[in-house]
Amino acid sequence: MKTKKRLRVGQGMSLVYPVHNSLLLPLEYTRRDFQVVSMRSIADQPLSLTAFLKRPYLRRGLTLITGYEMGREKKFYLECAKGGSEPGLQFVLVDELEPAEHHEPIGRVFAPMAEDRQQMLDLVCEFDSLPPGFRVGVRAVSLV
Repeated sequence: MKTKKRLRVGQGMSLVYPVHNSLLLPLEYTRRDFQVVSMRSIADQPLSLTAFLKRPYLRRGLTLITGYEMGREKKFYLECAKGGSEPGLQFVLVDELEPAEHHEPIGRVFAPMAEDRQQMLDLVCEFDSLPPGFRVGVRAVSLV
């Protein structure tokens, strides 16, 4: 597995990646070859709650890589590659006027297991009323 330090936009990359990257399915791997378009740390730049809810059982990592594979844009989480260490996820309160390091944690860190993702989904209804200028995000938290 390659490290984030070695990633560059435009470089070719190969990962042994899950065929189906879902916590609800057994792991089976295949080789994926692509060209890196962008990288993002979801520890520093949390996912929106909407993005999380689109695929709540997706295995996620700290580093989200967007790349082109066979002419199509695809997204990969570096830590989900074979041999990687998946992080936990945590809800955070995002103040649009504060820098990233000031995201306020909401609750505990949830492990990368289907049962914990279900518990996260059960909590979403509690985020209905937030003050103006705030939103809920989901960030990755290293468990190592």
